[in-house]
Amino acid sequence: MSRPGVWDVLQIEATDDPTAIRRAYARRLKVTQPEDDPKGFQALREAYDQALWYAEHRRRQALFAAEEGGDEDEDSEEDFEFAGDSPPVAFRPDGAPHAPQPRRERPEPLIRSPAPAPVEPEVKARSLEEELLARELERESQALREAAETLERLLQAQPFDETAAVRQLSRVLNMPALQNLDLAAGVEGWIENVLLSNLPNADALIPLAIKHFNWRRDADNPRCQIGDGALARDEDLTKLRDLLRKGARYQNAARALMSRPTRLITLRWILWPGLAKDVAEVLKAIRTERPGLMQNLDAESVAWWDGAPDRPRLGTGAILLALVPPVGLWLWLASLGEQAVPPQIALLLLAGTLVCSVAIGLGIFHGVIRPRSRWLASWQATAPPWIRWGWAPLALTAPLVAAALVSLGVREWAAMVPVAVLGLAAVVWAKIVGERDTSAASARAMNLALEGPGEQLGRLILRNVYLATFWAFLPIAIPLDQWLPLTLGAVAALLAFTDGLGGLKARISAIAPARRLRLYPPIAIGVIAAMILVAGFGSTSAQAWLAVLVALLAIVEPVADAVLTEDGMRHRAGIMIPLLGVLWMFLPMLTLWLDGALRINGVWLLSGWLIALGYAAARDRKLAHPGRVKIRFGNIP
Repeated sequence: MSRPGVWDVLQIEATDDPTAIRRAYARRLKVTQPEDDPKGFQALREAYDQALWYAEHRRRQALFAAEEGGDEDEDSEEDFEFAGDSPPVAFRPDGAPHAPQPRRERPEPLIRSPAPAPVEPEVKARSLEEELLARELERESQALREAAETLERLLQAQPFDETAAVRQLSRVLNMPALQNLDLAAGVEGWIENVLLSNLPNADALIPLAIKHFNWRRDADNPRCQIGDGALARDEDLTKLRDLLRKGARYQNAARALMSRPTRLITLRWILWPGLAKDVAEVLKAIRTERPGLMQNLDAESVAWWDGAPDRPRLGTGAILLALVPPVGLWLWLASLGEQAVPPQIALLLLAGTLVCSVAIGLGIFHGVIRPRSRWLASWQATAPPWIRWGWAPLALTAPLVAAALVSLGVREWAAMVPVAVLGLAAVVWAKIVGERDTSAASARAMNLALEGPGEQLGRLILRNVYLATFWAFLPIAIPLDQWLPLTLGAVAALLAFTDGLGGLKARISAIAPARRLRLYPPIAIGVIAAMILVAGFGSTSAQAWLAVLVALLAIVEPVADAVLTEDGMRHRAGIMIPLLGVLWMFLPMLTLWLDGALRINGVWLLSGWLIALGYAAARDRKLAHPGRVKIRFGNIP
């Protein structure tokens, strides 16, 4: 670009004053934006660079002339633009040419750079206009410094005034001193550092700074640039707004993390099973993907929720159990039909059911959940064996007491009350000190994948599907008034072993395989003896005892699963189903058909014990004797 074009683009007269050139560039930059007029901005930048180069070139020429002691050699416009390589030739009066004088070397021009050259002490005294401009720039710089210090104090003030901080940042960004490009570049980086150092107070100011300085991500330049930190923070705030949006999936979890833990939050934790899971997921996502958002969370609340899994809370089952009284009242009122209940009676019944629900909830929380929490925290390490395992014999006692009462002629409620007391004590004991079975072998053996809240219930159903089948056909052989107390005792024993089965299986698994092999023969003999009793004993008075015997063996039988592989359980399931059909065909030939529900299904259920023992013995034999070669007809010499 030629020099006249330079001054036309800057819209000033030709000058060698860098300050005047910078001011002209700042004025033109306000109306020439790179996103609106890229070519115009490129021409303006080239004109600005060449004008600064020309001013520096003139200054160096003046310095060179002063050092040589001669007058300053003022270059004409043509010298600057079109200076040749050889000096001109002069002639004497006689026509002979003078010998050419050696040409004085000029200083090498500066390399053109968009950055301004360092300011050196001026040789000449500044004019009055320059002095006034310098003083004005100094006043504007001082005002900018004071406004910036005020902004920083507002961001650090407690309590924080967001409106005043936004107003002060707008004032700083619109100050005349920022028309100086060098000063503006320094202020841009300072503003970003101040905003990022005063989070989360400065969150509302970040979008304003991004818009003013036009900060953008540069995908082609991975290096850290001015504005990258503010842009990353703006992305974090966008994610936080999405979490807090009304109707969002994790809105309640995000709000719980941003507010201090109160009694209301504690109550929500106790009564709302899904809140803790949502909070844990939000915390994990923030810590791994958006760690900057940890500044927006309440530190006390984060610490409280981190320790929440160790705090006692009501589970889904306890809440459903507490809802049984009002649901039962509603069903009873619906069954009355047109028979109206007086309003006073209805209100009393409603109040009674609500009291029962609250009592059930408080009883479960303070009678089971809190002791369980203390057991896991401290009591478990010092508890004697009878406390750790005493629930198991008590659970087995409940159905035995039911069988004894039924055989003595005690019926229905008179037999169910003591059985319910024993069963409830065993279940509560097992819930406090027991360990749940977390293996999914039963589900895998049935080719089912169970996850989520229904996993425990699904495992319980699959493991006891054979027992449920046996018990469903039992009323054919046992009267209903006897079947109800027996059912209550069996259910209590089943629930107790469900809560404590994991500890028993872990204890069995810890025994050495060689030692376990010695236990299998007596267990198998006892199971076979029980099968003979069930299949051959036909006395009506003994049917209750035989039913309880089969039920107890079936409830304890999953303990043998501790050493079974997934394939072993799948093979056992494949054998049990066709075995039932075989027994229904052949056992009626030996017994009366009316006793088939007890005898056939009882033998079928106990057969699962023998199959489990067979697979367990085969597995432990391989573990106890890994190098033993199995004898087959093919490998005998």
